[in-house]
Amino acid sequence: MWKKLSVVLLYLPSLILMALGVTAGYFTNRDIEHDKSLEQNRTAKITEVFHDQGDIFMEPLEPSSSEAVTLRIRTSRFNVTNAQIQYTTDRGQSWQTVEMTYEKRDKTGYFDYWTGQIPPQSAPYYYRFVCGNDDPGNVVYVTQSGSSIVEDSFSKSFYVMPDFKTPDWSKGALWYSVMPDAFYNGDTTNDRLGAGVDRELSWGALSPELDHRYGGDLKGITQKIADYIQANIQADALYMNPIWKTNQQAGYGGLDYNQIEGALGNEQDLIDLIACAHDNGMKVMLDAVLNYVDKNGNWMNESKLFPLEGAAQSIDSLFARYFRFYKWPDIYRIDWNNPGLDFANKETQEMAYTTPESFLTRYLAAPYNADGWRFDVGFEIWGTDRTAAEILKEIRPYIKSVNPEALFLSENGYGEMMTDYTLDARWNFDLMHTIRSWINGLTMQDGLANALSENTAELPRPVALSSHIYYENHDFLRLYGNTQPNKHMVEAGQLLIMTYLGSPCVYYGSETGLLSSHAFSSFDWDESAWDYDFLQRQRALGALRKEYSAVRTGVIKHIKVDNTQEIFSYGRWDQKGTVVTVLNQKNATQQVELDVRQCSVADGDVLTDYLTGKQYTVHEGKITVSVMPGGTVLVSGKAGQYRAKYQLSDMKKGATVVQTDVQDFLLSGKGSFGGSGDNMAYAGTPLFGNTAISAQIDESSEGETMLGLRADLTKKSASYGVKVRKNGTVDVIFRSGEGEKAITLTTVSAGPGARIKVTREDGNVFRTYIWNSTAENWELVEGSEVTGNLPYALTGGFAPLQGTVLLRYVEAGNTQPALYDDFDSESVSAMFQEEGNVQKAVLEEGMLKLFTDGHFGALTAEVPHGDWTAKAVVSGNISLGEGQAAGVSAVQSVTDFVSAGRTTLDGKPVLYLGKSSDGVTVVAQSVEDPAPNKPVTVQLQRVGGKYSAVYTVDGKTWAPIGSGFVYANYSDVRAGVFTTGSETVAFDSFCFGDSLADGKSTNTPRGTGHLNTSFQDTEHALVQTNMTIASGIWEYCLGGIAQTGTEEEARLDFEGKSFSDFRADATVHLTAGTGSAGYQFRASENSGYRLLRTAENKLELYCDDRLIGSCDLTDEQADSGRLVLECREDQIVVYAGPQATPVLQVRDDTYAEGKFSFFTRDASAEFCNYNLYDFQTVWSVHTGSFEAAENGVSVNSKEKWGTYYPGYISLNGVGVTDFLLSTRLEVTAMSSAGEALAGVAVNIADGQNPCDSGLSFVFSKTGEFSIRQDGTVLQSVPVEGAPDYINLILVSQNGHYSVYVDNGEEPLLEYTADTICGGAPVLFSNYANAGFYDLYLYGLQPDEDYTQLDVFQARLEGVNHSALATEPYAENFDDSSAALDRLRIYDGNWTVSDGSLVCTEATGWTSGVTLDVGKFRDFELTCRVKVASDNWMAVEFRKETPVTTHEQNAYSLMLFGTGQAAFHKDLVPVTGDGMIPGFAKDTWINIRLVVKGDTMEAYAGDTLILRATDTRFGQGYISLNSGNSAGAFDDVVVTPL
Repeated sequence: MWKKLSVVLLYLPSLILMALGVTAGYFTNRDIEHDKSLEQNRTAKITEVFHDQGDIFMEPLEPSSSEAVTLRIRTSRFNVTNAQIQYTTDRGQSWQTVEMTYEKRDKTGYFDYWTGQIPPQSAPYYYRFVCGNDDPGNVVYVTQSGSSIVEDSFSKSFYVMPDFKTPDWSKGALWYSVMPDAFYNGDTTNDRLGAGVDRELSWGALSPELDHRYGGDLKGITQKIADYIQANIQADALYMNPIWKTNQQAGYGGLDYNQIEGALGNEQDLIDLIACAHDNGMKVMLDAVLNYVDKNGNWMNESKLFPLEGAAQSIDSLFARYFRFYKWPDIYRIDWNNPGLDFANKETQEMAYTTPESFLTRYLAAPYNADGWRFDVGFEIWGTDRTAAEILKEIRPYIKSVNPEALFLSENGYGEMMTDYTLDARWNFDLMHTIRSWINGLTMQDGLANALSENTAELPRPVALSSHIYYENHDFLRLYGNTQPNKHMVEAGQLLIMTYLGSPCVYYGSETGLLSSHAFSSFDWDESAWDYDFLQRQRALGALRKEYSAVRTGVIKHIKVDNTQEIFSYGRWDQKGTVVTVLNQKNATQQVELDVRQCSVADGDVLTDYLTGKQYTVHEGKITVSVMPGGTVLVSGKAGQYRAKYQLSDMKKGATVVQTDVQDFLLSGKGSFGGSGDNMAYAGTPLFGNTAISAQIDESSEGETMLGLRADLTKKSASYGVKVRKNGTVDVIFRSGEGEKAITLTTVSAGPGARIKVTREDGNVFRTYIWNSTAENWELVEGSEVTGNLPYALTGGFAPLQGTVLLRYVEAGNTQPALYDDFDSESVSAMFQEEGNVQKAVLEEGMLKLFTDGHFGALTAEVPHGDWTAKAVVSGNISLGEGQAAGVSAVQSVTDFVSAGRTTLDGKPVLYLGKSSDGVTVVAQSVEDPAPNKPVTVQLQRVGGKYSAVYTVDGKTWAPIGSGFVYANYSDVRAGVFTTGSETVAFDSFCFGDSLADGKSTNTPRGTGHLNTSFQDTEHALVQTNMTIASGIWEYCLGGIAQTGTEEEARLDFEGKSFSDFRADATVHLTAGTGSAGYQFRASENSGYRLLRTAENKLELYCDDRLIGSCDLTDEQADSGRLVLECREDQIVVYAGPQATPVLQVRDDTYAEGKFSFFTRDASAEFCNYNLYDFQTVWSVHTGSFEAAENGVSVNSKEKWGTYYPGYISLNGVGVTDFLLSTRLEVTAMSSAGEALAGVAVNIADGQNPCDSGLSFVFSKTGEFSIRQDGTVLQSVPVEGAPDYINLILVSQNGHYSVYVDNGEEPLLEYTADTICGGAPVLFSNYANAGFYDLYLYGLQPDEDYTQLDVFQARLEGVNHSALATEPYAENFDDSSAALDRLRIYDGNWTVSDGSLVCTEATGWTSGVTLDVGKFRDFELTCRVKVASDNWMAVEFRKETPVTTHEQNAYSLMLFGTGQAAFHKDLVPVTGDGMIPGFAKDTWINIRLVVKGDTMEAYAGDTLILRATDTRFGQGYISLNSGNSAGAFDDVVVTPL
């Protein structure tokens, strides 16, 4: 009866409507015919039963325990005639059944809906469906895994958790993930500067180590939320790596969980960031690391870096109860090589989550108001008596009690964590691995589809919607840097994460195609370097997610999984619309048939390609789609505003732009180009500086089009372009400014099928070219050339003007950037953009005349990547008021910039180098202006994150502007000419490098005279300090450390070293008392300086008791508490407030160095977010180990887990172009796994590996010397004698390099570079320990004769005692002084006595001396030997180094006190018994040793006593050895054979 009724129900809606005469638009005769064709489905095999926990199929998504849940299934039309819901609350032990009823036919006519309802449940449950039809044998079970004729495990069923909710905002949220240190440097005064284990890394350099820092911070993120993250990503939420005090760039391994890392900012900076995000519609999630802490942090404090007792100092410490000690203090539970936290302890729980002040709860509450937590490796959180899942489950209610809408997410959430009311979501690490494998072509389409389905199936839908989906993060190398040839594969990955189920997470830089193989690389803020294929698609997909809720929370169904075509397609839909994604991993456009009726799309419906504009009408449930490499997205509504990298303007409605292939576009509709304004459907992409756009007009075109360059996308924009008519006529049209009337420059006939190019070139000159297919070149259109003043940033594109036009092979991009401007043209170069208060910038008489209103104004250009120099000729006779300046600047903003040039100080004209912060300039270096009335060339030099300056008056001889530098590791820097004067300043030229002369160089720093290369200062700077309580009552507080007493003086010392040049940074708040608090510095016991903040909000600077400076703090500065102190030589500068405004500048040289301390007097105070940095780093340390040695430095390769990495250091802030470098370079192999080598690299970007980057001069352990470019050998020669070390002189002058080795009068090698390029010299080693001894660096003038320098003359007189000896060695020890001069004693006590060499005291069997005359290969040695005990005397030979023993890479002829001789080491076979004829102790015996090839023979007198062969050691040193024997040697003669 039920089956018969169900059949009637299937037709009931249509029968009723037909009876009413309602057929059109709902159920037509055609529909009835269609249904009749499907009648056989009633008894056919059940092929399609679909259910999803998305909208339409489940309501509500997150039921309470009092709510019933309505479920739907969709089945093939008539294929199911009965259905049930089965659900279980006891994990499949028993099943309850609910009958489903037929609801309706879907709108496509191909499917039916069935519905049923599960009554309210108080416990979580699984459910599945059982479906049948009129054939009793056709029964299927429907679970997450699909349909099956057999029952599957209950765990494969759909899952519901009543009374469980994830935050609504997190469902399908679009996330942006940033590494705060590497995103944007909003405050350069808080940057880490080589202090302790950290090292500054210049912005844009590669990050080889976790302990390197770029300087990005919370302020930087805040500054970019609105104008970048929202504008480009349209993100719903922001995720940051951990921000608490740590020695790691990525933020893990916390030192103090109560203190935000000072290099990132302070508490107020975090509050401001979150508030800004909220104001821009974004949530913020923080990152918690609760499985371990750094062993040197304040809780364990193993190295006593912190002032209070940690667990390592006292088992009774509160902190000791945070850990699990097995035997105090040394044996405790380890996690990630550091102490693991134990959440079995109440104290640990209170620290983390059980109180309002706990770590996790306080940041969710006011004033912070964060929106969620990510738990790093949450599955590793540990307790003695509980699992990670139990701990997380216990944490959840505490988090939700503070903010019910807070997101509770864990990396690698597993198993029950996801299904037992614990986690809201997971950071889907495992899925990322599959996606990356698929992008790299290692996983096929079905493998990806299965992984995605399993990921969705194992998670309750609210959890799946909130879980992150991504393909890049901070743990893995960036994909695009390694897959650039397969760019479309990464684009497919971008499409996947943005449209699949879950919350896509975009890792900073992915959206711009950041080209880096490193995960931690700094963001590139040079917009001209962005890949707009990625960025415009990201913008389009961000808009898609705003327009279509289906992509965020809708149903999902896989449509096509085809390994052969490499196509994967899926649909998302809800009641508001449909989105179909098609991923194409082939690097070719494919025609793909899709069954889109599965996505609730009916015949006759139109699906539009959101990215290309193409439209497809559904027929018989299907469409055939043209899918370009990477893939595309189809929608049920209109197309988006992007076509590939081209954005559609809103100048004109009605016209259309459709992308038909990768570089082809079909244009149709009407528009106008010309007059005082345009009206056209323009599609443009960002272009910068010198640029070009080209396209071919297909011969099939029946219309007119525009191709050109515009200042912006508005109608009246300045522009230059061409109008191409139907007959092939080309009008070249130019509009000089906004709203100006356009003029036609020329009209030519290009003919049908013409290929046309529009360019902007040097001098802001615009030109049009037409391709000559016969000559195969571009020909300039006569009369098309015009000089315009369009801005640096343009848009290049095209538009329909009439009819239909097919543009093919469209290309738009930046061409060779301009590097200089001699100001001889009609217009300033397109490289420049105006900044600040420029009132006028004109070219007159070959000069740039720049005028401002007395405030900063500049013309700046985007700087080259890496290090660079910028120079300009500044006119003389400039009228500059006190503090006004003109010259060259490096600008991040109009209030934050570095500058060098002319200024007036104390009424005198000087040349200066300075830095402006918050609009206030600090002059760091100055010299008297030698010729105020003459032009002067000023060059600003960026090396790493530091700037120095030089000048020349005659254009030949360079001189430094002071002896120091300023630090400003800007993220987004431009360089150019500037003035702050109130009168016009003239500039004769500007260029990067020496490009004005050679057209291409960008970095030509000038170092002059002897330059400091000492590594001792760097070692001192790298010493970490320990904080020690000298007086007062100190305790930890939120943000740092507090002194709680208010009586007399209290001091917290930074012990371990003295400070001379340094930066101290802290947030200082007075909390009680009437006194003051601040810094004591350069102090000894009873003297020094003090910087104090008083209760009256004054700053006072004292030298001893003498007030040498003071100022009032503004209310904003006082409330902020931020206090930065910088000391360099005699200059003391104090910055205050949230903008780090310079408020005090004092020069005093009373004290040069001393102790640093926090200090209070008659007040209690908090010192928060503190850091102390030593400026005295001569070298930047990259990787490896290093040590000051013999007036130089040893640079050693790094071994980690059996893999060797280069060791390298570079000069810090010092660059040279013309130079002489001298050193004794010694190489000792560390491993045979690779070539042991060391050398000097130049022309290399900061952080890059010198073994495969830059121009390097390399000495190999094999005895070869080579010149290499980016690791490739250009020239190579053997060094005579194959020495262990060489006396090296490397000279660079005017692009020519000369290599001198030892006492050679002529260069061993010479090389001339194509482009002159300087930089910071790099010393490096690979698979080796390298000594750079007696290191000397001299900066040459371009025409200086280096051969006359003392260092060059002295080196030519040197002798290399590690090369193969060519002359015999003979010594009878009659002259003791001369004899000892030719010996190298490496162990034991040796002297010359009675005409022989005597070992007076052997310190063991390693005692010996080496003949310091070089190495020997084949030789004959004769000597007299006296053995005075039962031990031995020996001749060691072919030794690898002069100080190794016979046990280490050497042979040895050992003469024992028993009268027997033996060869060592391990020689087999050996001929002879070794017995010495007539031997007696303490009696001279005559020995002869002959070594030739692989054969060695020993004679006693004329008797051969030993003979052996061996091939291991081919050459080496000769040593005379005593093995615990008081013996002697005499009449030693060694003759090379």
